[in-house]
Amino acid sequence: KPWIIIDEPGVHTNKKNQFSVAALTPCEVCFIEASNFNEVLGLNSRFACEVINHRSQHSMFCLDRMVSLTQRIKVEGKAMLLSK
Repeated sequence: KPWIIIDEPGVHTNKKNQFSVAALTPCEVCFIEASNFNEVLGLNSRFACEVINHRSQHSMFCLDRMVSLTQRIKVEGKAMLLSK
């Protein structure tokens, strides 16, 4: 089955959960304590590389989304100014 890691930076920095997650469809969830997760990363370099790849893809998706939304707001703002 395909898997995803739902991870948030706060767990690794200030030990706070910054958001919560809810499933829209039935799914299986496995909660792993940050300390255990970090230990596995240290012991399994292949898995660590997969996690880095997954996080990198997610970061690029978020960046692309942010840029897209920012550009849309600028274009809509210009259109409003031209129509007045």
